[in-house]
Amino acid sequence: MPPTRRYLQVMLRLALTIVLATSLPLAAQVVRVGPAEGGEGAGTIVPTRQLIRPAGKSIEYKGRPVDLAMAPDGKTVYVANAGANNVSVVDVASRKEVAKIPVGEVPKRNGTVMVP
Repeated sequence: MPPTRRYLQVMLRLALTIVLATSLPLAAQVVRVGPAEGGEGAGTIVPTRQLIRPAGKSIEYKGRPVDLAMAPDGKTVYVANAGANNVSVVDVASRKEVAKIPVGEVPKRNGTVMVP
């Protein structure tokens, strides 16, 4: 007596389940996040497995920057911080945050106007 259609469907599902269950540990890979090997300037590996290399000098920043604007004189950078509802004022020469400006929820730049 040949196998029924239902029996074949069940066996196919079982075979697929076994294949998927045994392949998951092989697919799971540990992603190292942090400074890349190769010393200073080598970059940073982020959780999306991208290697990020700064184009110039960088600073350690604890916030979650979502947008940047530079003052026309190039001495100050304004950084919109998601989640903190503020904008950080960063002095370019010292690479330090010099002030925080409270703003509304989820600050983002729709346009930038610098008034002297």
